Amino acid sequence: MKKIIFVIIAVLFCYEAVRAQNKGERRIYLWDVSLSMKGKAKQADGKPTPNIYDDVVDALCKSVNNLINENTEIIVLPFYNGIDESGIIGPLNASEEGKNKITGKIRRYSNNKIDYTNICGAIASVMNHYLDHDKRNIVYLFTDGQQETSWNKPLPDVLREWRFKASDDDYFLYVMLTQDAHNAEIIETLDAMPNGDVIEDPGNYNIIDLEPAGLITYNIEDDRGKAKVVSLKQKQNDILPSNIQIRVQAETSYFTINEVVTLKNSEIQFDIKFKQSYSYLQDNLPDLSDYIIYLELVNADEIKAQTKGTIIKLYPKEIKMELINKPEKTLRIHVKK
Repeated sequence: MKKIIFVIIAVLFCYEAVRAQNKGERRIYLWDVSLSMKGKAKQADGKPTPNIYDDVVDALCKSVNNLINENTEIIVLPFYNGIDESGIIGPLNASEEGKNKITGKIRRYSNNKIDYTNICGAIASVMNHYLDHDKRNIVYLFTDGQQETSWNKPLPDVLREWRFKASDDDYFLYVMLTQDAHNAEIIETLDAMPNGDVIEDPGNYNIIDLEPAGLITYNIEDDRGKAKVVSLKQKQNDILPSNIQIRVQAETSYFTINEVVTLKNSEIQFDIKFKQSYSYLQDNLPDLSDYIIYLELVNADEIKAQTKGTIIKLYPKEIKMELINKPEKTLRIHVKK
């Protein structure tokens, strides 16, 4: 009975890993289009706000055009005192046609309404109405200021709700565009969130997704003593930093993996350390058994500082490994003399 329960649990783990790998992605751009973005408001020191509107439009379009996966879904939500529903762009897929439509509508969008900025309401609206829980959601908030209208809770508390509204795969990126947008409590709040971050330069922010191979195999006879090599596919066009370090971990009854390795030529390699002798494994392992290997980026802050804004994300963070306890089939060709 215990063996049956173990097998069921292992199957469920593998199912969840495969399901995570097959999830699509939705990118949501929450875009502050209040008039302060065009330099038509006052900063805390009384000086006019900087006119950064065109720069932010360029940054938005660059982010959209940088997407490679045509199945990624894009939504752009312009907001001031609430989301401008008449200006919502998408959802559209990141095909060339879709990206052209999105960027064209971003550049043509215009707002001349004088109103206060409601960041809390815009974030709450995204969490309540625009997250697709069948997809991985990445939310980008572009704003040049702070909350200007009354809300039932302060902005840091609204951001903390992200943990409960979003899944572990989702991500929130707060792009603080000016000094007025800079807020130590917000930065501290997002730093404490495993799936949130702050960027202060719209020209440099970026998320680069690395997708590990969904399934690897290891034959305890044929691969014995060999390091396992796993490929990671880059899902954007950007140049990768040279020092990406990844922790590889697994702990089972038969083997352990615990290494920090460096990504080279889109690959990592690590050793699998078995706890028993080969003969014991041969006698006790089934012909095929499935396990999960966990990945973690260990130098995210170093990379972000080095590149002034690049965030590397591993997605998914697990690899399914099929352990094989039988000789691999070989083809033998005999030539008659």
